[in-house]
Amino acid sequence: MKIKAVFLVFILSIAPVFAQNKTELQAINNQVWSNFTKAFETLDAELFANIHSDSLIRVGGDNQVIRRKTEYMNGYKTRWQNKALKRTISFRFLERIADNQSASERGIYKLTIDPPP
Repeated sequence: MKIKAVFLVFILSIAPVFAQNKTELQAINNQVWSNFTKAFETLDAELFANIHSDSLIRVGGDNQVIRRKTEYMNGYKTRWQNKALKRTISFRFLERIADNQSASERGIYKLTIDPPP
């Protein structure tokens, strides 16, 4: 009986954590990832810049380049000048951890670019 009571207390104590985490992840989806997707698919460099912190530091492991926000955003402005490109982007998260102050997400994305007809 004591084991069942401890298990029940454990379940009841972690249930709010999962609910809170789900709420925080949904807020991240609404505030970040939906705008990120919209910016990519509409080639909206201003929206893309607005969802990034002014203190952004982008480290490209492949080409070993470090860029601050202005340089990073200028690259997208240049690439997104061709509005004839149709693109879609989707995400699959392997790990998502969040609280009310910070979040960590790991995953993969699929970017599809269709050339103009």
